[in-house]
Amino acid sequence: MIISHKLKVIFIKTKKVAGTSFEIALSKYCGESDIITPISDEDELIRKDMGYKCAQNYNNPKWNTPNFSFLKSKFYNHIDAKSIKNLVPHDIWDNYLKISFSRDPCEVVISHYFYDTGGVIPFEDYINKYSSLSENFNITHIHGINVIDYMIKYENLQQDISLLEKKINAPGLYQTFARITAKGNIRPPDATVGVMFTEELKDYVQKKARLSAG
Repeated sequence: MIISHKLKVIFIKTKKVAGTSFEIALSKYCGESDIITPISDEDELIRKDMGYKCAQNYNNPKWNTPNFSFLKSKFYNHIDAKSIKNLVPHDIWDNYLKISFSRDPCEVVISHYFYDTGGVIPFEDYINKYSSLSENFNITHIHGINVIDYMIKYENLQQDISLLEKKINAPGLYQTFARITAKGNIRPPDATVGVMFTEELKDYVQKKARLSAG
């Protein structure tokens, strides 16, 4: 998660959507007072080697906002929108551009499968036990309402990030993002929806995802 006063954005990070690669790329444009939450040691090393700002100001940050109750707070990776809203001044929540990622639920399940199991158990068995289809919904919604101002679709990364970089004045953001492959070696390149899913499994996951979002 990133709260950038410099860019006036809040990046709310969903799971298995290339969020870490984007978070590293966005760190390039952050200022000294911006809030950047820690990522894995391996990914933090990528960010450090690229010369970008690493995790900072996430534990009890100071706000230059009058009449705000300074509660002890700690931001963390994949923190949900409701928790963020409760921890930041109202003017920041209301005026900063809230951005996040969405992805086809079948693709999300495949990425979770290889990340969680390494592909060592039958895929159908994993799906039958999988209970996290609502996790990204719960990160981006508050009381069932989507609070994201700008949603980047995984299936449309180049166009959506290229439009965003103009919107927030972060030139070269997509080119920076495209050079980063955080967690990119976990899922085999041939593990596509067409290969991994039968039509029945695909319908099951999509229907379950709609119910989770409903």
